[in-house]
Amino acid sequence: MSTINLDPLKIYRELEQAIYELNIRGLFKSAQWAAEQLVGLGLEEGLERTSITTSEENHPKYLLARSHFNFKEYLRAFQTLKGVGGRKALFLRNYSLYLAGERKKEEERLSRSVGGGIGRGGGGGGLGGSGSLLQETIAVTTSRNPYLSQVESELLAGMNWDGGRGGGGR
Repeated sequence: MSTINLDPLKIYRELEQAIYELNIRGLFKSAQWAAEQLVGLGLEEGLERTSITTSEENHPKYLLARSHFNFKEYLRAFQTLKGVGGRKALFLRNYSLYLAGERKKEEERLSRSVGGGIGRGGGGGGLGGSGSLLQETIAVTTSRNPYLSQVESELLAGMNWDGGRGGGGR
């Protein structure tokens, strides 16, 4: 039986190449998985960067953050780039934070414009507000389908449901 060569540097290079090829082919979720494995190797701290790669774009955390960004997981991209230097990483980190803030602001605006819809509660808005499961579910669903709040308000207006009567079934 032959032995398997588990040279970390070789694995690093193969994963790096896999990420590149998967992105070219449009297999973004697979590229994200490969980037997570690359970060999990932890070689960027243990070895000199010049022995692995010279490009800032090939830093494992940058590759992973870019993958999160492509899936509109802006806060994950922001957190992934914590402590990573370089201009592109800094831009991606700051832009991710900006877009996460814009998304939250838009979700709060949409939830206020519904006017009497489900999940109306005091305080905070967003996922960190009251912490109720219903509000979190609504926020997640709305983030996946931004038109849900508009459709909900149109349906409620069409049914003349004011929230005070018990006929809405909600």
